This record gives sequence, structure tokens and C-alpha cells, in this order.
Amino acid sequence: MGTVYLRGKTYWMAYRDSSGTRVQESTGLTREDEARELLRIVERKVAASLTHEAAQLEGLTVRRYFERWVREREERGLSSAWDDRTRLERHAIPRTLVISR
Repeated sequence: MGTVYLRGKTYWMAYRDSSGTRVQESTGLTREDEARELLRIVERKVAASLTHEAAQLEGLTVRRYFERWVREREERGLSSAWDDRTRLERHAIPRTLVISR
């Protein structure tokens, strides 16, 4: 949760952004209630961006990331894309083992 404080005649706010870094900035406002409302809006935006980032990463596996990465390289026409795909398939991405009884 952020905070609102007075510096001179202007209210400032301090909050943590989506990366966790503390941000201090002027609201440009001289009324505390307006500054607090602005802080609430900013905090809602930060919370929404965190939720959006988490949703994008949900279900992302090494295999899915690798497939997307190689596909993008192939679409760009990079000659090393085939080598990258082969090396990753042979050495980095585990194969599914089927164990029979």
C-alpha cells in the first residue's frame, strides 16, 4: 500500500510499481483527498498489470517457450534456427519416457 505526503504545498505519493521498485512522484495536487484518490487509481493499475503478467506466464513451460522462440526465429528466416531447434530437442528438452511393465 502506498502513501501520500505533503512536500511544501503539493502532495506527493509513494508506491511500489509492478517490479517492486519504490516510486515517489508528485501528484501535482494541493488537496489530500484528491491525492489519495490518485494513489488508489495508480495502485489499481499496478495490481492489474501484475495480474495480466501472471496470466501471461500461467501455463508457460520450457517446451512451450522453446517452441515459440524457435518458430519466431524460423519466421524471421534466420539460418541458425534449424540448428537451434535440433540442439534444444536433443539436449535441453527432456523426452517423455514411456515405461512399460
